[in-house]
Amino acid sequence: MSVHDLVLDLDTHVDFTYALETYLIYPWVRHGDELVRPLRIGPKDAHHAVARIRQSAPNQLTARVTIDDAVPDGIDQVRAALVRCLHLDYPYEQIVALAAGDPVLQAAVNHRGLGRGKLYPEVFEALCGVVCAKRTNFNRIYAMMRNLAAAFGEPSGETVAGEPVYVFPTPPMMSTATDEELRECKVGFRAKDLTNVAGYLTEVGYTWVDWRSRPPVEVIADLLGVKGVGPYTANLTANLVYGSGGTPTSTPTSSTSSAGSTWTTPTPPRRRSPTSSTNAGDSSANTSSTS
Repeated sequence: MSVHDLVLDLDTHVDFTYALETYLIYPWVRHGDELVRPLRIGPKDAHHAVARIRQSAPNQLTARVTIDDAVPDGIDQVRAALVRCLHLDYPYEQIVALAAGDPVLQAAVNHRGLGRGKLYPEVFEALCGVVCAKRTNFNRIYAMMRNLAAAFGEPSGETVAGEPVYVFPTPPMMSTATDEELRECKVGFRAKDLTNVAGYLTEVGYTWVDWRSRPPVEVIADLLGVKGVGPYTANLTANLVYGSGGTPTSTPTSSTSSAGSTWTTPTPPRRRSPTSSTNAGDSSANTSSTS
């Protein structure tokens, strides 16, 4: 393991304090003025890194990254994940220009900036988060996701307030869990859906390394193969990971099949390329709170 300081440009429209204080879903963990975030990296998502992110200047974030040296491009994977998850590469100037002629949109832009929330770093964690959000309150989502990470994931090596921070499991790590083991994580009736999600993604050989460059529309179509996942859940999951989803052009024949349905992906605003540097050393509740 080695430690690096990763410096990321922060657009003036991004409110890091908002991201720090609100809508935390494990394993996003606040520690004082820092966000702590374990991330899976490398082939088969078998390795991990941990980032401690803080605002080091008005236009800059610094992430102290502890990383597994077995992944040669690991620091680049961490950089890409943080830039995407914290909305650091959005074309904010274009959005401001679009809002300029609308007093309601302009007031919203002026309130606390544009970049507020946090995306999920990968699809499996996001889909589990959406499942856990079914018919519950926000605090319970955090608790369920933490329980799943502690039961089936692995310690990241980082601690907050004396408690270990866990890396969220991969689908194979959770696919063999029994209904009883899942319910011990206080997920209740959601255990069945979590079993379906982990089993399906294990069966299709999902890894984030392979899926990260896929168009969201393809991901949505794949997620519709999960028993119990319909267009709403699949589309929401894609949005909470990639920042965009797809629009159904017809109604699927059932909530468990994409038959009879086609999807189109709207063209999102083109993201800009941030500069950064490193220095060694369907039945779901609303989870749009993470984005």
